[in-house]
Amino acid sequence: MLPKLDTIKENLETFISEVLSLIFFYQSPGIETEIVSKDMVKKIKERTPGQNIYHYAIPKYKDKFVRVKVSYHRVESYTLPESIPSFFEFLMDDIVNKFLSGISDISSIMFSDKEEILRNISKRFINRLFEWLGYERFSSEKLFFLLNFLSNETYEGKKLESKIIFIPRNEKVDMVFTNQTEFDRRNYRVIRKILQLASSGKLVIVGYNDKIVGLSRISNYKEYRSILFQLREDFWEIMISDASLSKSRIPKELFERIEGIEFLPIIRFKNGFPETQRTSINKTMLRNIIKSTFKDIDEDKVKKLTKLITEVSVMDHGLILIITTQESAKYESERLSNRIFRIEPFKLIEDNSEVNRDIMSAITSIDGAIIADTDGICYGIGIILDGDVSSVEKPSRGSRYNSSLRYIESRNNNAIAIVLSDDGMFDIISPEDIQNKKMEEVIESLISQNIIVL
Repeated sequence: MLPKLDTIKENLETFISEVLSLIFFYQSPGIETEIVSKDMVKKIKERTPGQNIYHYAIPKYKDKFVRVKVSYHRVESYTLPESIPSFFEFLMDDIVNKFLSGISDISSIMFSDKEEILRNISKRFINRLFEWLGYERFSSEKLFFLLNFLSNETYEGKKLESKIIFIPRNEKVDMVFTNQTEFDRRNYRVIRKILQLASSGKLVIVGYNDKIVGLSRISNYKEYRSILFQLREDFWEIMISDASLSKSRIPKELFERIEGIEFLPIIRFKNGFPETQRTSINKTMLRNIIKSTFKDIDEDKVKKLTKLITEVSVMDHGLILIITTQESAKYESERLSNRIFRIEPFKLIEDNSEVNRDIMSAITSIDGAIIADTDGICYGIGIILDGDVSSVEKPSRGSRYNSSLRYIESRNNNAIAIVLSDDGMFDIISPEDIQNKKMEEVIESLISQNIIVL
């Protein structure tokens, strides 16, 4: 006996949310489902700003479709042109079709191993990427295992950072040396040593099918469509490059430039699971946050701060940057500074409006927050923030995020906190943001008590 359409709708919504919560581990996208008739489906996929809409035919229910709406402020960063494999859309299609194909036994699907489902989807997506590259066949199992293993292994106390590139054909382009080591767990020690050779940044391991074929310079592959697997500390990520990407409407800030080649990050993995990547900043939203926090701030300062925050968002390690008024920056730095790190104020932004990257890299290498004013003048480094416990803290987000939230809420409401976590998550915490979170919490509480019914 087939389940009722309402039961399908409610369980599908729960199923999608449970899988996505494994990826968007601190703020999952909003999911809405509804049952629609065939004449309401104009096309299979529609896109609107901040929201993706999908339609799927329901097996054994004539002319009935389920419409899935995914709402998330970063959803555009996970949505790519149709010619480019998008992990987010591949994931949605896979999990919804898996659910709908098994609706005759919904309870079995709901209690299935969501983590295993996610791993299998990830491996199939890598195979899909290699189809895009032009491979007729590629088995991701061995490569997937090795990258997960090597991203968690230490060598002489350090995590491995290296790159493997695949191109459509086995072309030995100016190889430093050639090799024929198979991607197999039995060869991991040899592979690890070869990868160590490519840790300088300019060199890359070259792969073809299931083998390493050599070592070369990344810059040699500028004219090729390619897939780059990049090992970083504690995680690995997949990036792609192709001449057509530069002509697409993909925002330029989503790309990462490596040795003259524009690579587009697709998805990253940590402990074998895909997770949300650091995404580009919505500069319009950022400007609005700055203006709403610092009333009557002039346009020149807004531009400088936007540039500074954008630069901070792509740094390679976690940090906290507090931006506040000049008066507050002086007072708070004096109040909170450790004697060891007492400093004379200095510029984070030069007179030509360029961010001083060398200084930023140096001062963010130590623990603690940086305090600067709206002119980009730094007054404090290595600051330990204080503040009372907040009702809107998120234990899963770690100490940087929560200490910044506590500080802004209880100590400095005339400031914003820029938080970059070690796992790549980027947040801007403002007084208005905190108030919105509190309002959401109140509404959710009222809904749970049936005081408000939506």
